[in-house]
Amino acid sequence: MGWSRRLTASTASKPLGYFATSCWAGDWNSRTKGNQYSTIKLKLTSIRWFHRRYKDTTLETSPKIELLLQGIKRLSAPRRKKQPLTPPFLRLLYRPLNLSRPRQRLLWGSIVIGYFFLLRQSEFLKIGKTRRFFCLKTCNAFYSDDNGRRVARKAATSVTIGLEGAKNDQYGRGAWRTMGVSGDKLLCPVKGLHRSLQARKLFKCEADRHLCASLTSQVGATRTCSRCSLKTLAARPTS
Repeated sequence: MGWSRRLTASTASKPLGYFATSCWAGDWNSRTKGNQYSTIKLKLTSIRWFHRRYKDTTLETSPKIELLLQGIKRLSAPRRKKQPLTPPFLRLLYRPLNLSRPRQRLLWGSIVIGYFFLLRQSEFLKIGKTRRFFCLKTCNAFYSDDNGRRVARKAATSVTIGLEGAKNDQYGRGAWRTMGVSGDKLLCPVKGLHRSLQARKLFKCEADRHLCASLTSQVGATRTCSRCSLKTLAARPTS
């Protein structure tokens, strides 16, 4: 990554306008799928910051760029706000699951782990046919005590997981996270890990080094449970 010699304080307006138009039209990728307004705005801000930080050059905006961005904003799809994942919603997801089935038990354990540790999909699930190098591995998830040491499940007061990287970790430094027992009979990280490890044995996928085995973001976690929840709601008698 480096700065552009063509971008100066006085000549930046036109190249940045061309860049924004190219991002919106999708000319830069093979799928010709353009970026939305928020993404383009973020890219332009990053370019300005980089030049200010490393070249000591302030790239000023112009009325033409602002007018162009307003047009892109009107033509972009509206932002879809994601609703927070709450304990009542998780309990609703749990209702239609049959934990005697190994795959659904693994699914529930993965949801609980992902919820408590605030994991992105790519940090514990396959995205289509792709699995990122930092996807949570079984060897990096264990029961721990108050001091973070690995212990047996009966002596556990917390769960510790290690991520070898993340989407926003460019250097792959990784991080360790620990969550204590919640005291809830259903929503607890210790029980979530226990469900996952149990399911791996029943599902005969212990050889898979990733904790969530073959679960994907398309057919796993959220979408599968959402369909089950909709069926549950539809089956309820109306008053």
